[in-house]
Amino acid sequence: MTASCSSSNSSDLVPFPNTCVNCYLCYGDFCVTFTGKIDLLIELCQRHGVLLSSLNCPTCDEECRIDLKKLAFRCDKSYVANKRRKRCGFFMSVFKGTWFAKSHLDMETNLKFVVLWLQDWFSFKVAETELKLPHMTIADWARFCREVIVSWACKYNKKIGGANQTVEINQSEFGKKKCSVRCVVEGQWAFGGICRETRQFFMVPVEECNRETLLHIVKEKIEPGTTVLSDCWKAYDCMSSAEFKHLKVSRTLNFKDVESGALTNATKRKLQNTKSLALWIRKRRLNLVGHLATSYFKRHVTDSTRRLHVFLHAASQLYPPAK
Repeated sequence: MTASCSSSNSSDLVPFPNTCVNCYLCYGDFCVTFTGKIDLLIELCQRHGVLLSSLNCPTCDEECRIDLKKLAFRCDKSYVANKRRKRCGFFMSVFKGTWFAKSHLDMETNLKFVVLWLQDWFSFKVAETELKLPHMTIADWARFCREVIVSWACKYNKKIGGANQTVEINQSEFGKKKCSVRCVVEGQWAFGGICRETRQFFMVPVEECNRETLLHIVKEKIEPGTTVLSDCWKAYDCMSSAEFKHLKVSRTLNFKDVESGALTNATKRKLQNTKSLALWIRKRRLNLVGHLATSYFKRHVTDSTRRLHVFLHAASQLYPPAK
């Protein structure tokens, strides 16, 4: 998975309509507004496309009603067949094919977990206390949420930089040392870049951090004609032969190159900040993509009250309701 995002304007990051009401809420306000109100929860999800607003019966083509007790579309219409009046009796769960399909959590708990997970202060302990969920259930649903955010992040998979723009690039390895046995846990390399002018950036997990891999990513992620800043790592020497202006800075001498003014602190800081959020990366490399996407999401949809709006629209696209 690769992703590119912009932090210059948070509204540019949300490719969804902003006309919703009652969805820009913090966790506490969400609980007050929606606890025990299944009709409001269904309306909220319908506005964001997570659930169908209406459905015509495939048998008689009449509009079905929503049974709030069974949480299903029902058709109570009657029709004549073989000179006998019969009741249609069509029945389909409102959750079929959606984010809620096959969920063992009820709709209210599901959405409360999503809102809680979207907060910067989310933790397993808080979720266990607030929602009375077991540890493994929290882990599973956090993974499901990350899948939605990955699909959201993939929409920003575009090149950054351009003429008269500067992109800082850097690499970092995600992993922790086991202090008790003094050996390094197998880590995961990530390569990233950030545009100074637009604050757009990309971050790509890579298997091997070598010359060929980095040059391929740079050509794929950075527009030709961009000024590329890097440190003096030998693998970056390939930039000079590409269609970029390449500037280097040696951190062993100074943080800013005296002659060119090259400085790569911004990308280094992005990578370090992402490391601090991805606490589980050291245990399972397969989680890296989801944690990187979550880091993008939380850092660029900075208003936590807006995140539910974006998440629900992304979930509606990843899990479109069955018709």
